[in-house]
Amino acid sequence: MPYPHAAAKPVVLCVDDDSSVLAVTALALQLDGCTVLTAEGGAAALELFRSHHFDAVVLDYEMPGMDGGALAEAIQALDPRVPKLLFTGRADLPASVLGKVEGVCWKPSGIGALRSRVRLLLGNPCRQAHSMAG
Repeated sequence: MPYPHAAAKPVVLCVDDDSSVLAVTALALQLDGCTVLTAEGGAAALELFRSHHFDAVVLDYEMPGMDGGALAEAIQALDPRVPKLLFTGRADLPASVLGKVEGVCWKPSGIGALRSRVRLLLGNPCRQAHSMAG
């Protein structure tokens, strides 16, 4: 079931330095009824964050320039109400990073797990009809 009102479609910012991961992540969330904007790094993500309203942010941890922990901290300073989810392949995240996000989803667990976590962060059921294997 899509979100109740088209105007209520959640807007999600996806950030990853790997353009193929970014494309798959964005497509999965779009199939769930989200509007998705993407950024290939922390600086670009902050620029988008400052100029748009977001209901959630999905971010990678290991990125050149600004890692996911620093980006989560910067986003928190700009708007502490926006939930942040790390989507990362790194298993040994520092505790300090975990305290800056509302959740972590590991890339080996697949896109299905990510979609479920984003649904929980948004507090709304997303469309299930176009599910992708996770």
